[in-house]
Order: sequence, then C-alpha cells, then structure tokens
Amino acid sequence: MTTNSDGTFYLQNRKNIELSDNINKRQKNLDDFNLSSDNISSTIVGIEGFNNKMTGLMEDGPVAEKNMDDFEELQRLQLIYNRHLQAYNQAVKTLIENSQGYISASNRNNNRFANTFLKDPNGAVGYVTDRGVWKHLPNPTMANSMQGKNGCPMDWANAPTIGPDAGESYSIADAPEGEIVKTGDASLIKGTSTISTQSCRTPGQNMYVINPSETKNRRFVQCSQAPGAYQSDLGSTSINTCAKRAQDMGSNVFQMGQNDGGGKGACYVGGGGNTRNANDCPNVPGVGRMGKVKPGIQTRRRRGWWSWRWIYTWIPGFNT
Repeated sequence: MTTNSDGTFYLQNRKNIELSDNINKRQKNLDDFNLSSDNISSTIVGIEGFNNKMTGLMEDGPVAEKNMDDFEELQRLQLIYNRHLQAYNQAVKTLIENSQGYISASNRNNNRFANTFLKDPNGAVGYVTDRGVWKHLPNPTMANSMQGKNGCPMDWANAPTIGPDAGESYSIADAPEGEIVKTGDASLIKGTSTISTQSCRTPGQNMYVINPSETKNRRFVQCSQAPGAYQSDLGSTSINTCAKRAQDMGSNVFQMGQNDGGGKGACYVGGGGNTRNANDCPNVPGVGRMGKVKPGIQTRRRRGWWSWRWIYTWIPGFNT
C-alpha cells in the first residue's frame, strides 16, 4: 500500500526516476549488442566503425551513404592509378628495349653489315652505315653515283640477300622509318633513302665547321662578260671582301664590277665565260683588275664617196 508520503516522494523525484529508467533501457540495448570480432568485421563499412545493423544510427542513414560514396570513389581512383602505373611501366620497358637495340645496331664494332650493301628478300637494296642504319637505294643510277666514292663500298648489284630473324614483324625494307629489325642476327635501323652522291665516310657523326679553308694564291684568270650572282648586300666593296664572300659560299670564282672609286665596286660570285680582251678589265693600281662599263655607240658612214646618204650602225656596249 502506498502512503501519502510515498506519493509525495514520487512527485518530488519523478524526473530523476524517469532519467534513471531511460539510462537502464539504453544500457540494456548496449548489453544486447555483441561486440565480438566477427560481428565487427562483418558489419563495419566506414571509418566511424559503427554497426550497420544498429537501428537509427547507421542503416540507410546519411553517414552510411557518405561512407559508401567515399569508398567507391577511392576504388575508382585506385583503378585509374593502377592503369597509369601499368602504362608507365610498359613505356619504361619499351624505352629500355629500344635503347638497347639502338646501342647494339649503332656499335660499328658489333654490326657485321656496317659499311656494306645489303639486299632485302623483296629485292630492295640498301646501304648500311657505320651506325647500322639501312638506307634504301631507290634506283640503279643513284647506286652507281655513290659506289666506290666518298668512302662507299663497291658492287651494290651483288649485295647479299639477308632476311629478318624469326619473330620479326617486318623485313628491313618494309619496316617503318626508325624501326629496329633483327636481320641476320644483327640489329638494323630503317633510315631514310640515300641521296645522289651519298657520302659514306662520317654517317651519324656531328661535324662543326668553325671556318672554311682559306683561299690562297689568288690570281686573275680572265676578263669575263658573264658575271655570277650579284652580292647586293655588300654594295660597293673591296676585292678582299668579295673574295671572302666567295670563300664562304664555297666558290672558286668571283668577279668585280667597275671601279666606283678607291678600288671598290660591285661583287659577283661565280660566273665566267664569254671572255674579252684583258684590257677590258683595267688594272687598278694597288688593287687588282676590275671590270668596266663601256656604253654602246652609234656610228655612220656614207654609202659611197658619191652619195650623200649615211648608213647608221649601233655598236652595243658591254660590262666586264
């Protein structure tokens, strides 16, 4: 039986009693949740570590959705990274193989076909440089123009026929430019075709010309009425400057125009022929022979001593 004093006590402590009941209920729920290792490993899906089966906390909640989205994005990025890593490793492998092939082909001491003519099974003939580059001979005229000259070998027509090694995708003649093909147990690089009067002395080597060889023992050859290429940028210049220009252009011939004063005139490189008398190219004291300009003139003469009629004749001028 409840007394009045009990009722008064309940009313005064109702909030404390209800709070204690709620705590007891929550503790019972937590006690019912089995925190075994198997249960955790099978239900945790996110970094928060909550049980996905706990009603009201994780199931179909915003935290679960966020965790799953992050996990799927991480998987996607991991897949992309792995693909890029695989492509990079393959590129490195290809680079190493190509580098080794190029080194093997370009080593003149190891390539038995260096500086020889070599025929492909399809009939195409090429020249193999000291660096192992196979250069196609497009026609017999081209081949004849280079064999036995400028360090090139002889007898291109009887070049040995060597096919690609087993497993190669191309023969050397059919390979794309720059491709390395194992041929006759040697690595060959497919190069560009040969050109007329191809040189075979220094293939694959860098050359730096610091100054062309100096022309010596310059001498007057002839007085010509056929000038070479006019060097307009030099203007009126000296014989020495014109000689230097011819030297730079690789010409053995240069010509000077009319003396404009001080032994300077127009410069022409090359030319020659249509010779005139040497007196038509006057010798300028202290300078050398230079050209001159002789204008054309018109002459007249009578038809006869008895006639008053004149015959007019034009004598053309000339430049030397």
